[in-house]
Amino acid sequence: MPQLNALPTHLITGLLGSGKTTTIRQLLLQKPENERWGIIINEFGEVDIDAATLQSQDSNDSVLAVSGGCVCCSAQHGLTQAINQLLSESTEKPISRLLIEPTWLGHPAKIIDTLRQSLFVRPLSLQPIICVITPQQLTPLRWQKSAVMRDLVTLADIILLNKTDLSSADESRIGLELLQNCYPPKTQIKPIQQGMIPLAEILSVKRPNGGENINRFTILSSKQGLANHLKQTTQTTQPFESSL
Repeated sequence: MPQLNALPTHLITGLLGSGKTTTIRQLLLQKPENERWGIIINEFGEVDIDAATLQSQDSNDSVLAVSGGCVCCSAQHGLTQAINQLLSESTEKPISRLLIEPTWLGHPAKIIDTLRQSLFVRPLSLQPIICVITPQQLTPLRWQKSAVMRDLVTLADIILLNKTDLSSADESRIGLELLQNCYPPKTQIKPIQQGMIPLAEILSVKRPNGGENINRFTILSSKQGLANHLKQTTQTTQPFESSL
């Protein structure tokens, strides 16, 4: 069996209701005819609605749902198993691109650690990380209180500011200002509607330092660590559970 090249792998993050699944659906509509994609959805509920919706779009693609918790912690092993299951499928056409949509509770840095440290039947090539977010979610107050939001935005390379058609001019302006003042600076900030983004724009962006510079901030594994981090960076001591 010929050796396969590293599989381009896209991590698409975002808060609940931001439009992650809609964005994936729009990307799938632009998929080249000669390609077969794998999609992994981390469902937090009991019903895999998003996975079922994507599966019905193209029977040639493979969609798997990882349930039982977040893929960054309790379902971490499930993510590795799901990826290897997709890569091991015996079909005439191997998967040419992998898209992973974690639950909004999943910490992206821990998911990246899983992708880097786990053993897969085929090497993965992490592509620029995408965060889908809306102007309504990017309020200054929520930005200050939500450690989850800040971490999602901080680790992302590409920010898709979705649902701008449902936002006021002031909401869009404030959201853009918050994103433009982020550190490290984003490779791309794209206002979009209904999750529509040209696939070519996503594929044209390269990760900094060849994709190896992914540990841009400390993974916070405890409530005390998170509290100390927030105190140093934002002067807020909101506990993790109340900051969502």
